[in-house]
Amino acid sequence: MLLNFASDPQANVLWLLSSPSYDAQQFRRKREQIVRGLLPESGITPESPILFDEQELKDLNPDIPKRNSQRIYETSIEPAGSGSAIFQRLNSTSVSGISYFHNLYATDRIQPDMLVKDFYWWLDHDTPWHVRDMIIKRNQTLAIDQALSSISRWKRCRELYFGDAQKCRHAGIIKALDGIPIVVKDEVSVPGYTTSYGLDPQRISKRFPIHNKESQSEVVKRMTDEGAIVLGKSNQHIFGLGAFGLNPHYPRMGNIFNSAYIPGGSSSGSAMYVAAGGPLAIGTDGGGSVSIPAANNGVPGLKPTEGKITTQNYDDAAPGLVVIGLLGQTFSDLAEGYRVTSQKWPTNDVFEALTDLRIGIDPGWFQHASSDVAQTTLTCLQTLISNIESNDGIAPELMAMDFLPDSHEKALWDTHAVLFGRGEAEGKADFIDTGIPAEIELALIMGLSLNMSTIERAQENKRRLTHHVQNNIFLSFTTPIDIFLKPVVKGLIRYSGILFCHLFNTSSKA
Repeated sequence: MLLNFASDPQANVLWLLSSPSYDAQQFRRKREQIVRGLLPESGITPESPILFDEQELKDLNPDIPKRNSQRIYETSIEPAGSGSAIFQRLNSTSVSGISYFHNLYATDRIQPDMLVKDFYWWLDHDTPWHVRDMIIKRNQTLAIDQALSSISRWKRCRELYFGDAQKCRHAGIIKALDGIPIVVKDEVSVPGYTTSYGLDPQRISKRFPIHNKESQSEVVKRMTDEGAIVLGKSNQHIFGLGAFGLNPHYPRMGNIFNSAYIPGGSSSGSAMYVAAGGPLAIGTDGGGSVSIPAANNGVPGLKPTEGKITTQNYDDAAPGLVVIGLLGQTFSDLAEGYRVTSQKWPTNDVFEALTDLRIGIDPGWFQHASSDVAQTTLTCLQTLISNIESNDGIAPELMAMDFLPDSHEKALWDTHAVLFGRGEAEGKADFIDTGIPAEIELALIMGLSLNMSTIERAQENKRRLTHHVQNNIFLSFTTPIDIFLKPVVKGLIRYSGILFCHLFNTSSKA
């Protein structure tokens, strides 16, 4: 999507800032009337959503053969070698962002504290206008302290093992993410920072406390315990209520490759950071908030299954929909980040699954997608099949199937809109009348105005759909497929190489 006046950066900023300049008093006088009109226009009626027909879901795909599957793909018990064979295979086709930085530290070409300083210098002095607000909060003292701890470990690694990172890992000298610079989406709590969900705390009347180690999100603790350096909090669509990734409080944002286009959201800043060369970032996803900005900016993204990555001490306004996700330079970075944040290790069943992999495709979803998106998805699928076939000598089996009946499409949309909208509204209701942007306030009021019968039907639909996925698609021991593939957004193809250190005007050895 193009921004208004896309060729003029200053006009873009004015356009983005126009929202909070809306006549607040006039809006408040008329907002109840506005809400009553907007709900039907959005497609949400008193009868929405229509309930899924459980028997119709069960009767889908009668001709697809079932098979017994007792595989367990991950374990909380660390295997010998920390599952290194899995990650070595993931690294076989490209250099991961994590290994790139570890190699710099191991060979003493740059040290973590200098990298932190160089990053902040680059962000302040040498970034394009549409990248400057990808990081909206920073705590340089905290970042330098984390970097200095990493320096001492890397120094010992060089002294004892000549910088051999693998040997140092096995000896317990360095950690999985030692010295790896990350950013964290603003709505995820980090010690030493406020959590304001993308809002500028100076522009609204509500106050935000600074988090400490006890109140930090567990996912952040797990990454920093493994040596990660938090460079800052990343920009986002306020409260996650939008997929454009634009923020009138921090408007200097655009697609990393073309400032005339949106970055996608809501985890826009995290995606832009990785697209600029950062190795790993934390985002959240309740309806595409990782996958959309990842695709728009040409980076891998992971929205895990609910419960896979801890949400302890995360203010989840829509439980069951929103999860904490990751964005990374490569899929190897995502795998390592997932291992650290989930505290799970892959099993040998992962390799075994590749010998008889079944990939489900719903032709209807491809027909609904635009032709270029559908073609890009199929091209990527063919690449995946070719890679597996070259590694294992066996091509995955493609199976045409229906994920949902076509008649359920609107009910699916309505269900998500109701659950996410209501959850966010209940969790953020105390922000109404505090000076937040008008369209965000309107979205909260719309969520609060949903009637209880609508909410209960949406909750029942979620239960029915979860049961359908678990018992008819994936997770039962007679599962017909291993992967369900669908087109979402056409991603950008990035050129090979890690850009991070080369973006800085740096005096380091890198």
